[in-house]
Amino acid sequence: MKDRRFTVKQEVRPRLALGYRKPTLPHRADYVFDLIDQLLGDGRSSRLYRHLVVEKKIAVGVTTYQGFPGTRASNLFLIQVTPVGDLNKTLQEVDQLLEQFIREGPTEKEVQKGVNRLQAQRVWRLKTNAGLADELAFFEQAAGTWHYLRDYPEIISTVTPKEIREVAGEYLRPENRIVGEMGR
Repeated sequence: MKDRRFTVKQEVRPRLALGYRKPTLPHRADYVFDLIDQLLGDGRSSRLYRHLVVEKKIAVGVTTYQGFPGTRASNLFLIQVTPVGDLNKTLQEVDQLLEQFIREGPTEKEVQKGVNRLQAQRVWRLKTNAGLADELAFFEQAAGTWHYLRDYPEIISTVTPKEIREVAGEYLRPENRIVGEMGR
C-alpha cells in the first residue's frame, strides 16, 4: 500500500509535509512520540536536521510536530521540510533516515538526552502560576485528568530505545502517511 498524496501548486518556496497517523494521549505511544519528536526533529542536533541540512545539503530547514493538529482525537506526527531542490529526492532521503532509525534505533545516551530536554521544557512551562494553570487546564481537558502532568516525568523516563524502535516501526511507515507537496 502506498502513501496518499496531495499537491498545492503556488509560486512559493517548495515545502514537503509528511503526516504519519498515530494515537493520542493517554496511549503510551503518545509518550514515545514525544521522544521521537526530540530525536528526529528538535533543533540543529536532531537527526533529520543533521542529515538533510548539514550532511546532504538538500534542505534549508526541517521541523517536526508531535500531535498535529491537536490532542483530542487521533492525530499526526508531522515532518515538514523546506527542500533546496527536488521534492522526490528529499522524500527518499527522509525515508532512508526513518528506515535506519527504525532498524538501529536511538542509543541509551540519545534517549536520556531527550528525556532530560523534555523534562526541562516541562519545568520551564511551569515556572509561573499562569503556566501551571495553563498546563493543568490543558491536560484536564485533553487527557481527562491533570494527573498526566504529574505522572509525565516518571512515565517518560521509562521509555526505552527498543520501545522507540517498535513504535517508530509501527507508525512511521509509508502506507501510514499523507504526503503534501507545495510549490511550483
